[in-house]
Amino acid sequence: MKKTILTTALLLFVAVCVAVMLFKDNRGLSIEATETMAPATVSQTGLVAYYFHGTARCVTCRKIESYAQQALTEAFPNEIEEGVLTWRPINVEEPENQHFIEDFALSTKSVVLVRYQEGTQSEWKNLDQIWTLTGDETAFKSYIQTETQAFLEAL
Repeated sequence: MKKTILTTALLLFVAVCVAVMLFKDNRGLSIEATETMAPATVSQTGLVAYYFHGTARCVTCRKIESYAQQALTEAFPNEIEEGVLTWRPINVEEPENQHFIEDFALSTKSVVLVRYQEGTQSEWKNLDQIWTLTGDETAFKSYIQTETQAFLEAL
């Protein structure tokens, strides 16, 4: 009897701890387009940084989105304000967005940079190191910023 009560109490304690950790990790990581971001339209010439995700989103997926958006807004505020750089989170599970899976050979949640020249897509790159760098915010942001800078320089 004592063993059953102790086991139940320990399981309840673990469940509460897990719930608290998940709540803490999810606070503040919901990303919405802000008023300082350029509209979600592609200008004649510019760069779009897409974050492709699904409907179900884990803590790491939300962290990737948050870090990527922060990296761009911290390093390129003028480019965003001028509409040269646009941030676009896209749910590829929505029917109208499923074409992106084939367009960019997506196999998982991804950050993809797409350069447009005179209204036509001219080049794109899937930033495939995001998953390995998620545990190091500074390295993650540096990677996003370096790759974005290289794309902007070619405009």
